[in-house]
This record gives sequence, structure tokens and C-alpha cells, in this order.
Amino acid sequence: MAGAKTTEESIIQWIQRHAPQRPESSVRLGIGDDCAIIRPPSEAFEMVVTTDQVIENKHFLRDSHPAGALGRKLLARGLSDLAAMGAAPAWMLLSLGLPDWARGDWLEQFLSEMFDSIRALDPGGELVLAGGDLSAAERFTGHITACGTVPRGRALQRAGGRIGDRIYVSGALGGSALGLQRLLAGGVADETDPAVDRHLRPTPLLALGSALREAGVSAAIDLSDGLSSDLGRLAKASGLQAVVDAGDVPLFPGASRQQALHGGEEYELLFTAPAGLALPERLAGSDIRPIGELRAGEGVVLREQGRETPLAEAGFDHFRSANSSS
Repeated sequence: MAGAKTTEESIIQWIQRHAPQRPESSVRLGIGDDCAIIRPPSEAFEMVVTTDQVIENKHFLRDSHPAGALGRKLLARGLSDLAAMGAAPAWMLLSLGLPDWARGDWLEQFLSEMFDSIRALDPGGELVLAGGDLSAAERFTGHITACGTVPRGRALQRAGGRIGDRIYVSGALGGSALGLQRLLAGGVADETDPAVDRHLRPTPLLALGSALREAGVSAAIDLSDGLSSDLGRLAKASGLQAVVDAGDVPLFPGASRQQALHGGEEYELLFTAPAGLALPERLAGSDIRPIGELRAGEGVVLREQGRETPLAEAGFDHFRSANSSS
């Protein structure tokens, strides 16, 4: 895209040429009309829909977050919600508010990595960009609406936990918070740093979500705002108390216990399963590890050396004034 000549129409035409397309997908009519036309799934499937966004100076800082990485992250935020419900991606809508500086080369990098990530994360080619909206804006905003399909009545939900279920988490925690700390301290992204890369370019665990659904887990949520907050939401939805064994929480190399408990933007999956369900230590390419159990009560409790203390929900909250951009 040539920055000086960029217009709404030229951006749309560029997107039409470069966005992944699949003629036999559920999208009968996509980019270029007033609305997309979507074929509903068969009666054997249901649709799950989510929306997410990134806002300049709230979710990212222009000087330290590369354009391409931001495109990857916006995509990941939407797809991770689908993964948490055990859904397969089907189509997405993308809306962008563009200040002057975000047009031309910056926008091309943003979109190119997003589209490359679609191809990498969805090798089956199911996910199609069906449309969206463009607008001039004073600061950059990006909104994604993602739709997936799941066998009827089998979507994973937060409310499925039962007394005695074990709590599991995928991967290792605290890496994204550590990466953000290093990113803000350095000012310029060192994308060779594993923690910085984890913060900038998260990977939604679509294959793991589907595998967990097939395995028969009872409840699930993706870790977007931090273990303490997201586990609190799962426990509340299930009407139970979550007990976490502090020594079992897997730490990303270099991350602190606090970062692992409260750091956001992990996009790992947190889930529960009946105690009698045998799960492997590795599933669909991800390490999974038990970290506690559900019991009668409410809230989240941290258990360490025989002592139990309440674990406050101290993860990311958009409306808590102390939050900084992340």
C-alpha cells in the first residue's frame, strides 16, 4: 500500500487480494457487499461467536509493538475464545479505526502477518475473512468478530465444573507478563527474547480446545486476564471454590510466581476434568498439568505447605485505574 495514495477503496481491494479465501466455506458472499452471506451449519452443529479488540495506548504502545505482531495478537484474541469452547474456526469480521500514521506500510505489515497467521493457525483453511469496516480515527483501534462451529450441545463452558474435578492448565505461565515488563523497560521490541515473543505473538490453542472437548473435560476458559482472575470466573460460573497448589503452577522460564498467578495475555487454556478422567501430560501439542481441584465454597484459594490463603483476583481489569497498557 502506498501511504500517500491510500484510500478506503484501495485498502478494501488490497484485503480482497491478500486475505485467505475458501470458495467452499460457509461464507457464500464475503468482502465487497453491504453484508456477508453465511450458510448456517447443519443441525448437527452450533455456532459460537465472540468479539475482541485492541486499542492504542490501552492494549499496545505504538513505539514498542511491531505492526505485524499486533495483527497476530488481534487474531489470537478472537481465536483463543473459540479454542476455550472447543470450537473450530469458520469465519471472522475485521473492523479498523485508522489514524494517519497507521496507513500505508504499517497497515500492510499489520494485515500481512494477520493473514499469514490465519494460514498457519488454521492449516485446514476453514477460517475466512467475511467482511468488516474501515474508518479514519484519532488513534488505532482494531475489532475482530470470530465465529466457530461445535457439535450441538457439546461446547465447553465455564459453568461445567463439579465438586472433586481437578483443575488443569496448559503450557507455562507468566511469560507474557515477563515479556511486557522487558518490552516496556527496553522501549524497543527484542523479538528474539522468548518472553517478549510470547507477549507479542500469542498462539491460540485451537487443536487443544477440540481435543479437550473430545476427551470429556467439564469446563474451560482461556487465560486472557490472568490465572487468578480467570480461574475465579470459572469457579464462580460453576458455583464452587477453586483450590490451587502453589508449587504445581508451571512457571515460564524467568517469570515470577506473581507473574504466573496474575499476569494476563497468556492465551493458554485453563480447564477442569473429573478426577477419574485420565489425561496425558501432553495433548494436541501442548503440555497440560494439574494444579488443584474444585470443592464446595466460593472464590480461589492458594494452598502452600499445608496452609490455605485466599487468592485475590488481581489479573487485568480494563476499568481498574492502576492498569497500564498491555
